[in-house]
Amino acid sequence: MGWPCSSSPWPSSSTGSGGVPQPLLFFLAAVAIFPLAVVLLSTYFLSLVFMLKTHPDFFESLGPGEEHGTEGRWSLSRAAVTLLLTSIFVAFMSEILVGAVEETAKALDMSQAFIGIVVLAVVGGAAESSSAVVMGVKNRMDLSVSIAIGSSIQIALFVAPVLVLASYFIAPSPSIWCLAGACWGPYS
Repeated sequence: MGWPCSSSPWPSSSTGSGGVPQPLLFFLAAVAIFPLAVVLLSTYFLSLVFMLKTHPDFFESLGPGEEHGTEGRWSLSRAAVTLLLTSIFVAFMSEILVGAVEETAKALDMSQAFIGIVVLAVVGGAAESSSAVVMGVKNRMDLSVSIAIGSSIQIALFVAPVLVLASYFIAPSPSIWCLAGACWGPYS
C-alpha cells in the first residue's frame, strides 16, 4: 500500500550519497525548505520597503517624460469605481478563459498538470509580457526591463515561498514524508 508517489524516480537503494540514508537526506531537505522559504519571503518584503520607502529615487524613470503628468490626478471615488469595474471585468474574462481551456483540454487530451503548469502560466503572463514589449517599442527600455525583472523577482521571492509555506499547512504530513517523489514512513 503506497502513497501516489510510490513510483519513485530514485534508486531502490536506501542510502544516498556518502552512505547517508535517503530518509535522513529527504528529512533534512524538508527541514531546510521551510526556513529558506521564510528567508526568501522576508527578502521580498524588505526589497519592497527599499524600493517604495527608503530609496524611491533609485527607481525613477530615466526615459523622456513627455507622457507623464499630462492628465490630472483621479479622485478617490473615480479610482475606486474604476478598480471595482475592472476587477469585475477580469473575473468575468477569467471564467470565460477557464471554460475555453477546459474544453480545449478535453478535445486535445491534455493533462491537468500541463494545463496548470504551462497553459495558465503563459496566458497569465501575456499581459505583462505585452506591456514590456509596448514599452520597448515606445523606447522606454528602463520600464520594459524593470517589468521583466520585477516579474522574475516576484515569482522567485514571493510566489514560490508562499506556495512552499502553504503546503505545510494544507498537507503537512505528505510534505514531510514525501519529497521529490520518494516516500518513506507511514506513506511508503
